[in-house]
Amino acid sequence: MSVEIEIKKPDQPSLGFLGEVSVYCEALDEEKEQIGFLALAPGGQILVLEVEKEYRRQGIATAMFRELQAMGYRPKHDWASLSAEGAAWVSSLEKASL
Repeated sequence: MSVEIEIKKPDQPSLGFLGEVSVYCEALDEEKEQIGFLALAPGGQILVLEVEKEYRRQGIATAMFRELQAMGYRPKHDWASLSAEGAAWVSSLEKASL
């Protein structure tokens, strides 16, 4: 499966319920349909990270995270608000960077 990662700055600094967003990243499938989304607050805090269920565990969240890093952003995790699945993903990132 081919996935395209796009980084965008919002036209407006707010994306509804997310609050202030400085940058967001979309993962798109072959038909250019969004299958993943990652949004960062101005300080780099991850506001939301979501990958469609059927595409999870295929490296899409990590690809979006790494693409933001490659563009100079420093995404930060909020451990207090992570789901169990999110905590497992963060742990896999840490292990991969050892």
